[in-house]
Amino acid sequence: MKYTENSEARLRNEINELGHILGSVLKEQEGNEIFDKVEKLRSLTKSLRSEQNNQSIEKIKEIIETLTLEQAHKIVRAFSIYFILINAADEVHQLRQQRYHRLHTKKIQKGSLRELEKSLSNIDAEKFEEILNKVEIIPVFTAHPTEATRQTILKKIQNLSRLLIRRDEVELDQLEKEKISQLIKTEVTLLWQTSEIRFQKVTIEDEIQRGLFFLKNLYQVIPEIQFMINQSFTRAFGKNISTPPLLKFGTWMGGDRDGHPYVTAETSKNTLTNMKGEIINLYVQDLEELYQSLSSSEIIVKADKNLLLANEKNIKVSESRHVAKEPSELYRKKLRLIHKKLSASKHKEPDAYSDIKEFVDDLLRIDKSLRKNNGTLIADNLIQPLIYKASIFGFHLAQMDIRQNAKIIESALEDIFSTTKVELDFISINEERKIELLTKEILNARPLINSNIELNENTIKILDEVELIRWGKENISSNATSDFIISNCAKVSDVLSLLLLAKERGVIKVKKSKITKSHINILP
Repeated sequence: MKYTENSEARLRNEINELGHILGSVLKEQEGNEIFDKVEKLRSLTKSLRSEQNNQSIEKIKEIIETLTLEQAHKIVRAFSIYFILINAADEVHQLRQQRYHRLHTKKIQKGSLRELEKSLSNIDAEKFEEILNKVEIIPVFTAHPTEATRQTILKKIQNLSRLLIRRDEVELDQLEKEKISQLIKTEVTLLWQTSEIRFQKVTIEDEIQRGLFFLKNLYQVIPEIQFMINQSFTRAFGKNISTPPLLKFGTWMGGDRDGHPYVTAETSKNTLTNMKGEIINLYVQDLEELYQSLSSSEIIVKADKNLLLANEKNIKVSESRHVAKEPSELYRKKLRLIHKKLSASKHKEPDAYSDIKEFVDDLLRIDKSLRKNNGTLIADNLIQPLIYKASIFGFHLAQMDIRQNAKIIESALEDIFSTTKVELDFISINEERKIELLTKEILNARPLINSNIELNENTIKILDEVELIRWGKENISSNATSDFIISNCAKVSDVLSLLLLAKERGVIKVKKSKITKSHINILP
């Protein structure tokens, strides 16, 4: 379907079409009675938007008062699905608008990449590259377990949006249009037949799975975003600009325990482990697709002889009988070795990558060899996207922030100090004395606690939370954890209290009254 300036009319037509499809589904699934009640309520509420009148309000009340509980539930669901359809149409409309402006107008949209290009016209290219290397944008997924929408519903909304977009990609004949309409109706029918409500308590795991849904979708679109940014910079400066990955992602899901009593150290470890497994699975999927594509043969085009490293020669790769083992396809041989090392990295098995840099370096070797041997286009479009993904998501997917309340941290110090007889009433002493005491104990290499000291359960829990920073770095990735957020932080002693707990659990190292190593970044 062609783009036109009359896009608002197009949006209205699409919303009307989706409304008719929902109405048809309601009739088929629930009969005319529910459909008629929904239509009456929709018509009355629509009239109220244009003009407030008591007669319409009374009619609405009359209909609602006659509903059984089952009917009321169905009507609420009908309106809920209607709003889902409207939102999907509106989001597609926004994409359609942006594309129309790019294709057919000279007017620059506010916030667009074209506006960015224009703003860069008077900036020195070298200075800009220097600035780019210092930029890091980190969207963080905060923790809201009560908003954990089922992934099933999210996927159906995504499917609906894709079907609406598909109608814009090419000009369709009548049969193709009817087919897409049938597929849309199928998704609406499935939405009606799918329970959007969980009949069990929403858990931290549900919330985490919801976050993974969005992160995995972001993984797929990152190369496209990076490509558009690169192209904009190239047009702005008239030459290729070396653009590092600007985005990284953070998460509080599985790490925020302020007001989340069910988030334990074990929950956080499981979340970090799951995120590592998910990102490696995504890399493996990309590698398998890359293997199918990267069939360049040394018989036809050269490849770098140093592509295979000396330490890879002894790695045994189990060859599937379905995998072609053409010896001249050196890139495929390298990809099989990378696949082996990635799979081993999930559980730190032999032949595993020690860190993400080793994985990226392997990809860069392929990239370099292709560019030296008439394969620049292949490198740009097949290897660079995966390099960007690996540079952004690492082996951790998203960096987990640990978050706890200052009062709980202070209570843990009170327990430690009173148990070790260092200070029997830590909470009550003045701030100046707290700072003096905490500073002295932080810079003392001798630990306060040992395995023979009995602390209360909450104190042990806080110590385990602090230790997560070190655990994540040692067991998942150097970028898996770093930030510990102190909520309701109001005093210097709040920060020093956390720093002392970090020393007690080996998250910071002290030698000769100096902090010599630290795994933690404290955010008040």
